[in-house]
Amino acid sequence: MDQQCVIHGKWLLDSGTLGTKGNTQVIIPHLTESYSSSADPPDDAIPLCTLKSFPYQADHCVSWAKSVFEDRFVKDVQLVQHLLDLLSRCDRRKVIDDAVAIEIRGWLGGLSEDDHRNLFNTLRYFPWTDRQSLLSWSLDDFDSLFRRAIEQLLVEHPSDETDEGGAPFWGGSRRLPRAIDRFDSEDEEHRTFVLQSALIRSRVFRLNSSSSSSVTYDELDDSLKQRSMECSDSPRELAYHQRRSVFLSNGSFSSSPDESLAFIAELWRECYEQEEEGEEEEKDCRISIKEGLSTDRLHPEAFEKDDASLGHVALLSAMTNLRCRVYSLPELDALQVQKLAGNIIPALATTTALVGGLVTIEIIKIAQERVQYKQMRREETAVADESQEQSKNDRSKWTPVRAVGQYLLKGHGSSPQKSSTRPAAIAWTDAAPDKAYLTRHKDRLLKLFRNSFVNLARPMIAFAQPSECTDRLFPVAHGSNSDARFNLWDTIEVRFII
Repeated sequence: MDQQCVIHGKWLLDSGTLGTKGNTQVIIPHLTESYSSSADPPDDAIPLCTLKSFPYQADHCVSWAKSVFEDRFVKDVQLVQHLLDLLSRCDRRKVIDDAVAIEIRGWLGGLSEDDHRNLFNTLRYFPWTDRQSLLSWSLDDFDSLFRRAIEQLLVEHPSDETDEGGAPFWGGSRRLPRAIDRFDSEDEEHRTFVLQSALIRSRVFRLNSSSSSSVTYDELDDSLKQRSMECSDSPRELAYHQRRSVFLSNGSFSSSPDESLAFIAELWRECYEQEEEGEEEEKDCRISIKEGLSTDRLHPEAFEKDDASLGHVALLSAMTNLRCRVYSLPELDALQVQKLAGNIIPALATTTALVGGLVTIEIIKIAQERVQYKQMRREETAVADESQEQSKNDRSKWTPVRAVGQYLLKGHGSSPQKSSTRPAAIAWTDAAPDKAYLTRHKDRLLKLFRNSFVNLARPMIAFAQPSECTDRLFPVAHGSNSDARFNLWDTIEVRFII
């Protein structure tokens, strides 16, 4: 909206509220800064160490859950998309071309360790995204987030660790975490995390685009119950079940580009071989290589707070509460998580009414200015009509004589002045003040309009003159004594004559 107003030279009134706070802003074409010329100060960010390892408030767990969501269903998918774009250049089946291999190795070398790890955790279950693989990925992610990561943190900082001054490391704002040992199919938060993350993943990889492979929440729930009974004596087996046994050469994660490239080559070969040798009944529950290794099937899902059918808020709520359990923090309900994750601040009718009144005053000023401008144009038109009529009367005293291309006055030797051209009729839709008018009345307009800032909690209300746009110098042709001035409202028109 702001960009279009700048391009077409239109007025813009902006107003907004944030709880008890509110503001209005007037943007005058060719005179003031535009809406995008200034930005709100950034929100207070939670330190990364607090977010990742040492949360001490439930709000921190919500921010952590949202970060994990964006990593799993947006950032990791984009990494896979880029890798598949590179692999799509291979001419031979089952074998990665040397040129492509060099490019992939260089790209992998530029990834951070976290991106590297997340990429290969995603590839472990791709593109075999049947129901069992979806559950395998979700269960492994559950175990990674709430057991392995916590156990690794306690290895780095044992419960009895002390700092340099001899004080306990775990104390104050650092809450000692407790890992979740195993997945419990009877726990609602456990089940919601696994089922919702698997369902979102099925949409991300477009498994639901095929009627024979469509996945529903109830079907995943039934598969999870059956799988829990089969693996009830071995929680590690439940968490680590994988379709594909190959991860890296030694079965553990390594950020070495060479080992990573070897895994990708093995995955590339294995995918084609399993499709060629797969049993007929298995082909209906997985994506073919031709489709699975196509970036057209990948569809990242950004967090959406308003559509409950997507399951985003349900997944964030489960992740938040599981994280709260790990750090012994009070759990939150879904509405609280939705409010915090979506940065939802309740609107107050009093603030909205006040801000609406303030911006209405500025609208009335604009309307008055348009009326004044229209009246001025009418007066100019009347003067032009009078001048034109006078010119007609004067022409009767002139005799046209073809001599050096001029009209000559009898007995005088001088030529008359050119008459003014009558402006076109002014309609209300054409009554917006033009650039010349705005520039001529610049000082008056800047003093007339006001930006406002309110805070009912204090209470406080303040007014400020709109900020004037800054002129810049533009060098003109070489040898000129002065440079041209321009600002953000000026444009350069380029016309092509064919």
